[in-house]
Amino acid sequence: MKLSIYVRLESVSVQDYPNVEHIIIDDGSTDQTPSILAEFSSNHELRVVRTENRGQSAALNTGFEQATGDYVAWVNGDDILFTRTALSRVVEAFEADEDVDLVYGMHALIDGEGTFRGLHVPVPWFDINRLKRWCFGAFVFMRRDVARTYSLDTNYNYALDYEMFLRAATNGCEFAYVPNTLLGYRTHNATKSVQGAEDMHDESQVIKQRYGVKIGLSHYLHRVFDKVLLTGLRFYGLLTILTLLQHKKKLTTEDAMGSWLSCLVAQLQRISPTTTH
Repeated sequence: MKLSIYVRLESVSVQDYPNVEHIIIDDGSTDQTPSILAEFSSNHELRVVRTENRGQSAALNTGFEQATGDYVAWVNGDDILFTRTALSRVVEAFEADEDVDLVYGMHALIDGEGTFRGLHVPVPWFDINRLKRWCFGAFVFMRRDVARTYSLDTNYNYALDYEMFLRAATNGCEFAYVPNTLLGYRTHNATKSVQGAEDMHDESQVIKQRYGVKIGLSHYLHRVFDKVLLTGLRFYGLLTILTLLQHKKKLTTEDAMGSWLSCLVAQLQRISPTTTH
């Protein structure tokens, strides 16, 4: 467990962007987390904020308030930044267009052992109507003022990020895509999203109704088109995977992908008609 925590923290400290504020919100942990964080902090710039166990949304909102940087995002305890260039690519996107409020990119899927299980390529051009049909990604950077203005709704426990993105988009915030694999999103039977899959679905449906989604023929036809589009993007993901394999030194952990054959097989297994969420 200690090694796993180090790997996740290390994925931030090895970023090629030099000016990073790394805040850990320890939301009432009762295990060895405080001592491990203290040991890690001795060699890395890390600020630990300990709070009572108030839940994920409240803990993340505390992080938004504590942040002093221009741009913010959160990495869940089980996930990692996947490439060493993730933060620099995001900053470049913000600085290239002052009207951009939120930035998203690709994310790698990894299992509990750290094995690569595929690459998710979101639709590069943002569309609020598509967002109302399904959440496009697992990792989004925001300008600090946006994060504070549209702080997470503590009434939601699973689809809290989805509701936040919808609220921001509804109020005119602009999203931009960067063609970089930003996150290593861990998925296995012990993760919150897997254990609470039904609750997440139900919560997402409530949020969709809240934002005026009409479930009818037009909705289902657009969903079919979405699935076709996602399948095409998964094929494109094969090219991205080959590029990542050729530049393993740019990954935060060079063994994160394994062999080229296992990676391509994992992606091909994802290229099938599946339900978007």
